[in-house]
Amino acid sequence: MEDEYYVAVNHSMDKKHYISFVAAVKEDGYELKKLYPEGVAEARFKRSNIRKLYYYCNQHGLFQVPLTAGKGL
Repeated sequence: MEDEYYVAVNHSMDKKHYISFVAAVKEDGYELKKLYPEGVAEARFKRSNIRKLYYYCNQHGLFQVPLTAGKGL
């Protein structure tokens, strides 16, 4: 949708190695989408006031997502 960021991380989602969450940092707080092993590594956020997007890999740590409209990772 044109008023949302779609974040799709090309990453394994098995029980030992997975993306734990995707977070949108906004002007007035944050929004966090919890992800689970053996699920899909994707999330949607309303674009309004988002300053940064991050995802967290349980083995490799925190990564920043480039804010590019219409593209996932």
